[in-house]
Amino acid sequence: MYSSLKNWLLRLIHSRPSEGFILLGIDYPSHALASAMQQRGLRVIAFIDEEPWNHRTQMLGATVHYPIELAALAQRHAVSKVIRFSNSSIEIPSEVLVQLRNLDVEVVAIDTQNLALEAQMSRVLGA
Repeated sequence: MYSSLKNWLLRLIHSRPSEGFILLGIDYPSHALASAMQQRGLRVIAFIDEEPWNHRTQMLGATVHYPIELAALAQRHAVSKVIRFSNSSIEIPSEVLVQLRNLDVEVVAIDTQNLALEAQMSRVLGA
């Protein structure tokens, strides 16, 4: 009985999906951080870009979406954080920011000019 309960609990714990993230931008800093996140087992749900020719394309297995889609994506995929880069020109619409706050989704600002990749990872993970 004890071992079957233990096995069931272990399966339950390990079957939970990892934290989900959305990254603003599809340039090198976004790609490098997303790749490092995936190597650590973190789920990159989507990338955000404003250009119509990038919409619905794939990058590192995640789909590129418009900024206006952010809140719906965050809610649908239980996203915990949206990653915004200091060199990004992508703006999150004010109504989407309100929706993200209501969903308890944190918008994390990453300074790509002054933070090495490892420091960026620490910032994302809240360390």
